[in-house]
Amino acid sequence: MNNIRFVGYGRARRGASWYIAPIGGVNRLWYLHSGCVRFRSGEKERLLTAGHFYLFPENLPFSLLTDENTDVDHTFFDFFSLPPLVMDDVLEIGEEDALLSMAGRLLVELAPKAKEKYHFLLSSYMENYLSLAKGECAFYCTTDEVVDEAVAYIHSHFRENISVEALARKYHLEKSVFIRRFKRRMGITPYQYLKSHRVNYAVSLICMEGYSLGDVAQMTGYADQSTLSHAVKSVFGRYPAQMKKEKSDRSLHF
Repeated sequence: MNNIRFVGYGRARRGASWYIAPIGGVNRLWYLHSGCVRFRSGEKERLLTAGHFYLFPENLPFSLLTDENTDVDHTFFDFFSLPPLVMDDVLEIGEEDALLSMAGRLLVELAPKAKEKYHFLLSSYMENYLSLAKGECAFYCTTDEVVDEAVAYIHSHFRENISVEALARKYHLEKSVFIRRFKRRMGITPYQYLKSHRVNYAVSLICMEGYSLGDVAQMTGYADQSTLSHAVKSVFGRYPAQMKKEKSDRSLHF
């Protein structure tokens, strides 16, 4: 499906002092099997509930933290979406949301098997899940059609040398007006979004089997392998070779 593209998914366990922050331009559906996790976004802070699903939109700044004595068992799905998923807060889905919980558990069951047999189903299932959530919870904020179109354009043309000036002209807006509208809806500037989308898509390819770094650089619009490696290091703190080596330890399945 063109509307959903995964950066990563899988089940993982994390020990004490585990911390996670959002990746720019990436949504996350998260299921907490067990453990004590605290959600923080601005002045909002609360404990998350085991057995619940949490949908984090790409525009929401947040962090998830643990204490010194916890062991966190969770399943996650990190993905790009069109139209962009934009909300004012994380969406919590508990047992009272029976249909969404049942659909989410199907995704959780499918994730460990997807790499071998069912990867092609995940995008379709996730798209249906989001459509169901939209109908059940009415979670989308007021849209900005210009920004949504710009995001779709970036998703399709991120390999090219896109400038913010050219994007603004495309939508007949002054550059400063376009940047303000984009940041108001997406939480980051158009340049930051383009940079995040490119590097995150590159990382998703790096962790797949069968692609060399040269292949990934060419497929994602980086000048060469060295430029790609330094871009990944600047965002993730590790070079692509290290990420490939750590893939199994991080329980990522692409």
